Amino acid sequence: MTDSNLHTHGKYSDGLGELEEFVKKAISYKMSSLGFSTHSPVPFLNEWSMKKSNIQNYLSDVQSLKKKYYNKLNIYLGMELDYIENIDIKEYIGFDKLPLDYYIGAVHYIYLSKEDDYKCVDDDYMTFKDILINEFNNDMVAMYTKYFETYREMVKKYKPPILAHLDLIKKNNRGNRFFREDEVEYVKQIHETLIEVKQSDAVLEINTGGMARGYTNEPYPSLWILKECKKLGIKITISADAHQPDMVNYNFKLAYNHAKKAGYEYFYQFNGQNFIKKPLTVR
Repeated sequence: MTDSNLHTHGKYSDGLGELEEFVKKAISYKMSSLGFSTHSPVPFLNEWSMKKSNIQNYLSDVQSLKKKYYNKLNIYLGMELDYIENIDIKEYIGFDKLPLDYYIGAVHYIYLSKEDDYKCVDDDYMTFKDILINEFNNDMVAMYTKYFETYREMVKKYKPPILAHLDLIKKNNRGNRFFREDEVEYVKQIHETLIEVKQSDAVLEINTGGMARGYTNEPYPSLWILKECKKLGIKITISADAHQPDMVNYNFKLAYNHAKKAGYEYFYQFNGQNFIKKPLTVR
């Protein structure tokens, strides 16, 4: 099995390193392909999204690398498209005119109507705790319900070919610090979200990025969720959510085993136009 990763962040968003460093590392790992998926710009200040003024530089950089390494590595041009309630990110960045090979749908922000403000659930422990206490009155059910409602909206409105880190809300939940995944309401939110995923026919990623950065002990999504995905016939792909070059195929052996434990025998790899069904073999 030859590794392929479509979820990669370099210097244009919150990754570390020139894009070419990621390419060289992927080649050294004998990977078959690498997709760049910098975070889409958003119309307010944050520390991790690409700046709108850098879009053309990003596109040109990836296109140049495609040409330079065409005989060594298949390189794909993508974007992690952030869905933010009440904000048309596609319109903001002229998304429909971008020459992308693919895009990944993701949710990092949830909207709080009382404050008319947005909060990022993909932040550190203290920030997450502050949001829970001060914005949701310490009601974790309300907080994760809002996250999954937003995720379902993203699936319906963006119709992305790939879906990122479905249960990102667990990022700071090591040791069940905020909730248990067997809670009735959490299970309900997961099932409703998976039904939406299945209806969309999108490919769901098994994402090792939370492990790479020391937040989680297993990939997104959790194994029990992945087993439910298998029951529903949801297609999967393997991704690293790499933020530095040496992480371009981080712990893929564990990710493949994760899929096998869930009952999967096949996964899907992108070939530049379509997703191709591949046998899932444990290394």
